[in-house]
Amino acid sequence: MKNNIVLLLTIVIVSCTSNSNNGKKLIGVWQCDLKDEVTNKKTGKVTLEFTADGKFIQKVDEESSHMLYQRPYRLDGNKLYLIRLDFVNEDQTDFYFENDKLIIELDGVKNDYEKIK
Repeated sequence: MKNNIVLLLTIVIVSCTSNSNNGKKLIGVWQCDLKDEVTNKKTGKVTLEFTADGKFIQKVDEESSHMLYQRPYRLDGNKLYLIRLDFVNEDQTDFYFENDKLIIELDGVKNDYEKIK
């Protein structure tokens, strides 16, 4: 019984530490170029900002349009949950860090973001 409790506590501590480290790394402003799938020509950029108080801000600047999108977020390991404005539903995506880049994977598509701030 004691061994099970120790094992459970170890798992919880490691999970919290991992989540905390990912959260600290994630905070800041990240940017990714948008490219035309056919020509590979740059068509705009996406800027993501993650704040320490749980705000997610996305700016999309394309040749013909500009969007600003804001909502709360939370983390669970390498899962990023964007909370919908109804505060009931969430959108989930996977993320990780590779060579100082933030990699976000959604529906099998990976986008890599460079930290700019």
